[in-house]
Amino acid sequence: MRLFLCFETPRLDELQSRVRNLGVHASYPKEFHCTLAFWSGEEPRKIIDALQGYSFKPFECVLKGTGFFPHERRPRVFWAGIESGGLLEVYEDLVERLGLEPGFTPHLTIARIKSGKNVEALRALARETQEKEWARFTVSELLLKKSVSTPNQGHEHETIFCVNACES
Repeated sequence: MRLFLCFETPRLDELQSRVRNLGVHASYPKEFHCTLAFWSGEEPRKIIDALQGYSFKPFECVLKGTGFFPHERRPRVFWAGIESGGLLEVYEDLVERLGLEPGFTPHLTIARIKSGKNVEALRALARETQEKEWARFTVSELLLKKSVSTPNQGHEHETIFCVNACES
């Protein structure tokens, strides 16, 4: 079973549409979220037990700029950046609580690039939008989701546990 811990973000349909209109050969996520951790083959109960009793303060995020993984020369993922001091604090807590590897680049995947077709146009779009602020939002819950592969539909995600922020 594939599991991931995430929080939902505002949709960036405008940016995703611009990438589609460039004719880039890519797949496009249906859901918009920031993944904090990913597990394959892990028992959900173990992760849920580790998250039980965890609390965090709501934190502000800014979707800003764009970039590529692993790098601009051979891009596989086109993303929008996420800036937030509060997010980095929560991630440090989760590294300790869940035994995650340190090192995290907060981002929202816009497209997974399948080939080099029209990638130069995508690089130009990235340069144009590298400092653009897309949205501001508050994170008040973390979601543990399971990813289920469906025939001809890609993956569907089902929330199996929620960690709500506390105000104090």
